[in-house]
Amino acid sequence: MPKEGDTLEFKAWSKTERLPFVVYADFEALLLKTDRRYGVNTTAIHKHHPMSYGYLVVAAEGVPTNLFEQFDIPRAPVIFRGSATEDDVAARFVRAVIDVADKIARLYKEVNVPIIMSVEDCRVHDSKTLCDLCGCSFGEQNCKTAHHDHLSGRFLKTLCNTCNLKLKTPKFVPCFLHNLSN
Repeated sequence: MPKEGDTLEFKAWSKTERLPFVVYADFEALLLKTDRRYGVNTTAIHKHHPMSYGYLVVAAEGVPTNLFEQFDIPRAPVIFRGSATEDDVAARFVRAVIDVADKIARLYKEVNVPIIMSVEDCRVHDSKTLCDLCGCSFGEQNCKTAHHDHLSGRFLKTLCNTCNLKLKTPKFVPCFLHNLSN
């Protein structure tokens, strides 16, 4: 805990930015009857047996759609339907998502579009006197920088050099699973 009178300051600006790609997923499971005991007071009455899954790769606004095709990243929902006798549904899902993450990692390594600024973008950038993230003034030690999307070249905002260097390409692809339990 901070001491009384201390001031806390938010510095994790890179965690406020949208990631270029995320995966949304869901499993369906059979509820198989069981009477397995867990300790003295708990008995499970059903076991979840993964039966099928689906996932969708979603790109942030501004990510060129041709990159999906170029790097063989699925744009449509991917659905796998197993059966009651298949035990590898979860393992199959993990392999499929790792494959997608590997393709996105390759995309991050190979694509680096230089900044493209319109006349209006230049006007907006030139008029800025404070960093769009941390709010500090620009100076010799921390100069003004035009931050852009490296996948499209689109100008995004005006940052101080310190903030710009903190906004690096992510080294992960988050995967959000619906109602993940059991």
